[in-house]
This record gives sequence, C-alpha cells and structure tokens, in this order.
Amino acid sequence: MREPDLDPTPKSRLEQVYDTISSLPLFVLAGIFYVPLQAALGLWPAWVIVITSGIVMTAAIQFFVVAPMRTKRKAQDTERGLFECAHREPGSGLRGRWARGYARAEPNRLIFQMGAGEDGPLTGPLEIYPEPTPIGDLEKAPWTVFPGGLIVTITSENKTLQLAARRASLELLNTRCFTKPISDP
Repeated sequence: MREPDLDPTPKSRLEQVYDTISSLPLFVLAGIFYVPLQAALGLWPAWVIVITSGIVMTAAIQFFVVAPMRTKRKAQDTERGLFECAHREPGSGLRGRWARGYARAEPNRLIFQMGAGEDGPLTGPLEIYPEPTPIGDLEKAPWTVFPGGLIVTITSENKTLQLAARRASLELLNTRCFTKPISDP
C-alpha cells in the first residue's frame, strides 16, 4: 500500500497574491507620483524617488506582512516533521543534479517526495530511507542547490544520500530521525 503524499501547509491567499503582484507598489507609485515629482524636481530625481520608495514599500510589505505568514507555515510543517530540502543519490540518475522537494523525519525513517517546493504541489513518488545514519561532517551547500543551506551525507540500507537543507531542518532530523547525531565542524 502506498503511503499518502507529503502534504506541506499550503500558502495563504495573501501570500499567493503577494507573489503574483509583488512589484505592484512600484507601478502604483510611479503612476501616481511620477508626473508631479518630475514637474517639481526634474526627470532623474523623480525616477530615483519613485523607484526607491517603491522598493522600500515592497520590502516593508514583505517584511511585516508576508514573512510572518511564511514563518508560521514553516513552523506548522516543522511540527509535523516536514521540511523543504534537496537531495541526490551519488551513482543514480541525479548524479550532478539535485531533486528539490519535501522530506518528513520520522523515528528511524526519512521520507522524501520530489516536487516544486513552495511553488506548487509535490508530484514525485515517495522515497523511503529506513534507518538513516549521518556520515561525515556538514558542508556548506552551493547557492545554486539550496541557498543558505548545509549538506549532510546519509547512509541508509547500502545507499548513500546527500541532503541539503537549512540548519533548523537538520536539527529536526537529529532529534526525530537519527540515532547518531550529525557532527558539526
């Protein structure tokens, strides 16, 4: 019997709207204030003021409205043992590429499902790694693989797996999944 798909907490409507129209404040400010500012200050100062204020407004909306929602959503996933990551198995079809998706840490078991991460549903098959054990030290993940993440090498039933995730996610793995803790250089 196939296990149910990993089901990360979906984005709220406000997050989806923000992702769709995140540059809207810049265009609104340009449309409303550009002509009066150009008449009063000139061409280039008007452009600088409109673009700078648009960027500041977009960043403020991101920081004060959207970021807390994303943090809450990730905390809900973490409570269920879910986290976003990338993985590859050396020697498989993913030799140089990393598969992005979500993993769930369970006692003595790691479940991974490939998908679009935050941008869409998880669509790949479930991959189950029983009794995962970390080997080696943590490494810094390349920016192209998982920005700001770390890589841990895991062995499971004669398979070697490299997993890239955030430090908090690897700590979740340490507490929920591994019997031997990850060594941090």
